[in-house]
Amino acid sequence: MPLERYSCTLCPPFHPMSSDFHFQVHVGAQDEVFASEQAIDGLVATAQALVVQADIFKYPGAGHFFTDRALADYSEAAANLTWHRV
Repeated sequence: MPLERYSCTLCPPFHPMSSDFHFQVHVGAQDEVFASEQAIDGLVATAQALVVQADIFKYPGAGHFFTDRALADYSEAAANLTWHRV
């Protein structure tokens, strides 16, 4: 399965080796599960508790699978920006 199939990756609980560790989360703003205020607040709180940097990017108008060209949620602009950022 191609990597671009996933629009949002959530990291499982872990203990980073260094406080220099950071991760990125890319979500479509129309994704009611992963882009909800509660979900984003939870990610930020977890990152703060682990003392790591979380870069969270929300893409206006994009749905859950916004990087998958074969699906209705695909957003060329959001997908291109996502791949540029990772």
